[in-house]
Amino acid sequence: MPEDGKPFFTGLTDARVKHNNHFDPLLGVEAHDAEDGDLTSKITVEGDVDTSRLGLYPLTYSVIDSDDNATKQVRTIEVYSEKPVFEGVEAVTVQQFSDFDPLAGVTAIDAEDGDLTSSIVVEGHVDTQKVGKYALTYQVSDSANQTSRINRAVTVVPENGECEVDNLWSATQVYTGGEQVTHGDKIWQASWWTRAEEPGTTGEWGVWKVKGDSECDNQQPPVPGPVDPTITVSGVSTQYIINDGAVAFDVNVQTNTEILVHVKLYNSEGLTYSYFSDIVDNQSQTIPVESYNVDAGSYQLHVYGTIKDSHELVSEQQFTVKLVESNSEYPEYVPGQQYAAGDIVSFDGGLYQCKPWPYSGWCSNSAYAPSGQYWQDAWTKQ
Repeated sequence: MPEDGKPFFTGLTDARVKHNNHFDPLLGVEAHDAEDGDLTSKITVEGDVDTSRLGLYPLTYSVIDSDDNATKQVRTIEVYSEKPVFEGVEAVTVQQFSDFDPLAGVTAIDAEDGDLTSSIVVEGHVDTQKVGKYALTYQVSDSANQTSRINRAVTVVPENGECEVDNLWSATQVYTGGEQVTHGDKIWQASWWTRAEEPGTTGEWGVWKVKGDSECDNQQPPVPGPVDPTITVSGVSTQYIINDGAVAFDVNVQTNTEILVHVKLYNSEGLTYSYFSDIVDNQSQTIPVESYNVDAGSYQLHVYGTIKDSHELVSEQQFTVKLVESNSEYPEYVPGQQYAAGDIVSFDGGLYQCKPWPYSGWCSNSAYAPSGQYWQDAWTKQ
């Protein structure tokens, strides 16, 4: 139920909108007051949703009744886009000396952009003159700058379908210096006595040295192509509390390969208040954000990743956050009232902040109230 005497909103739930689609922030949103009735025409919205850029956008809705009672509520809009999908890139076997077109039968379709087949880029080469296994990497990007990559194995087999090798490496065989074996798609030579040391695993200074390419690959798997690096950011709230001029919070980052992650906090004038970078290697990691001598207001949190040493940009994500003083007045928690991610309420002498999506949906459920058994699933105590 709304607080006595104050207007209340309906329809202010978090929403998703597709990349480049039109978004009306007032569609389905209403405001009502017990004395004034329908105040929907009086609603003001702070913030903007740029549907040309993927990300999360917080919007603050405000309305004032005839008694100057004001109500504010925050909702989060996610601009999203599906990544392109490949078809026809299954592993394939071709005969030696035949023609092979790496794009034959291959398509790329995007939910928003449609057919992107003409934009496919292929990395790698298949030499049908030579028996062996080859790895190709297909890549395509959509209008939202999302890139999809996929690896494809191509096996070239002899015309007669047979490939005979009489010197295959064996883990039980003893080899002396100067002896040569075939393993994978290479010919290897032993530098000294060895047994059970697999060619290709002994390193630059090891016993086995590459002497050339073999005629057959002995059905060894292809060398994997490059990994499509991704970075996922979570745990960002729309509002944080300043304590004695300082603010500290955490950002959760998940990567699928080694990525140098940077986190920066800017004020409205573009001044950097916090900077932190760390290498995240195929795991989930918490990145701390700590700032001092900060004032209350709106800030931009930038999280981006680069490939180590090359500085190639993997992803850049931006979030708008508000920093508020710890001695600010916050409304008392009201069971059943609609709350959004980042909302802060007062309860039993403490302050509680509604967690980010997808947990924010529980903040309005009385079963997850700050006094309830499961409050930690929905709220963070400040």
